[in-house]
Amino acid sequence: MNLNTRHLLRLGFAGVISIGAILGTLAPASAHGLSKCYGNSCRGKDPNAMGCDRDARTLTVERNREIKVELRYSAHCDARWARTTALRPHRNYISAWLGSGKVTMKTGVGSVIWSSMWTGPVKACGSSFDSYGPCTHKE
Repeated sequence: MNLNTRHLLRLGFAGVISIGAILGTLAPASAHGLSKCYGNSCRGKDPNAMGCDRDARTLTVERNREIKVELRYSAHCDARWARTTALRPHRNYISAWLGSGKVTMKTGVGSVIWSSMWTGPVKACGSSFDSYGPCTHKE
């Protein structure tokens, strides 16, 4: 290989590396915006911590006198979670979960709590300290 051929190969390789570096800096943090997970990789994770709450919308709502239960969905994360809101000030020990709750249940003190996320059709459920709350229909 002569000197000119080697020089052209080096320039070509440097050009490819430069273009890759430029494109890497222009690409978003993830393919799904600012979220840190997508689909099955979101299972069992906190929607707020993963950035999934940023584009969330409520799919369906159920309520009783004590609490409101929402099934929330993020298109950027393609994941769902339950959000439970206490409707009475003295009902501040609440729970939120999806389906059977084995993986997603969260319980705490406060006026709003949300479950961990899951993917696919699920129902959202909630409860207060002394009252088993409603569940949404599966969506």
